[in-house]
Amino acid sequence: TPKLEVKILGATKESNNILDKKNVTGEILNMWKDNDPIMPSRIFLVKENNFFFIKTLFAKNSFSDASEIIEKVSKSNKNGLTKYSSNNPNGEYYILEKNGNLGMYDDSGKFKEALKQN
Repeated sequence: TPKLEVKILGATKESNNILDKKNVTGEILNMWKDNDPIMPSRIFLVKENNFFFIKTLFAKNSFSDASEIIEKVSKSNKNGLTKYSSNNPNGEYYILEKNGNLGMYDDSGKFKEALKQN
């Protein structure tokens, strides 16, 4: 009989609860939740010092120790929707979808959508 080892790679319920209670600085204009099973996150559109930022907070899991990514973004229009882009080397950008969700795009198109939170 082979020896079986099981590892849970995603975030735990406790990590998700801690993530839900984290605060960000600045004027929060919008927020979303990405329910990715391995790298769940909360995403905030924040205005600070007259600049827009996308702040992404990740839950602690076996890949990450509750990291945070802050991107300074510019706001523009794409096909009647609001687009937020940064100097991302991978060509990724965000679009505020008609339903209020945050679409994540790159040169190949949409690859993910985070759900609007109140």
